[in-house]
Amino acid sequence: MDIAIIPAKSYSSRLPNKNIKNFFGKPIIYYAINKAIKSKCFKKVFVSTDSEKIRSLSIKFGADKLELRNTKFAKNKTTLLDLFSYETKRIKKIYPSVKNICCILPTALFFTIKQIKDSKKKLINNKKIKFSFPCSEIDSSLAKNFYISKNIVKISNDIFLKKNSQYFPQFYIDVGQFYYGRADCWINKKDIFNNNCNLIKIPIDKVIDINNKSDWNKAKTLFKINGNK
Repeated sequence: MDIAIIPAKSYSSRLPNKNIKNFFGKPIIYYAINKAIKSKCFKKVFVSTDSEKIRSLSIKFGADKLELRNTKFAKNKTTLLDLFSYETKRIKKIYPSVKNICCILPTALFFTIKQIKDSKKKLINNKKIKFSFPCSEIDSSLAKNFYISKNIVKISNDIFLKKNSQYFPQFYIDVGQFYYGRADCWINKKDIFNNNCNLIKIPIDKVIDINNKSDWNKAKTLFKINGNK
């Protein structure tokens, strides 16, 4: 038995009301709910939120009813693993037979139903795989990215500092669409990025993770081109 959970807290500091902001005539969370339901991969599709407004909208669009999350898990410092450990424990009490839980982000527009179905098959057929999620290749030269702290340049990852770029491995980034994982991995807060994972490679010009107004505008352009597949 598999369940989908879409995490959608009420507060967003970088883009106010991001999770229910109007996107081509519908609150953006509608698209994630709709694809989760259409995939027919899940016994239940829940929205984890601290907002009655978001919960009501989600149920209107077909999501199953779930009690509001504890406000302790609606703060900016709450990590995805913290939240999903909490939510998976809650759901396991109601549905003890749940095996896998798919976290679908509320502003995820560019994943496909096929990718969800393929991820489920991978988890069923290969017990070593802990998570399945989309990613994109990036330029290996970005390995030497840095930031400024108190006027001092600091390299983000000094593993590659003394290596020439021709010896770098291929690099990837998470594209913020979904993470299909085993329930016990969520409960035990297993690291998504340091585990045996199935990667779904999406060209970087076909997807965007929405975090701010600039991302939002780019997503609108990309959505017009590709549609809601």
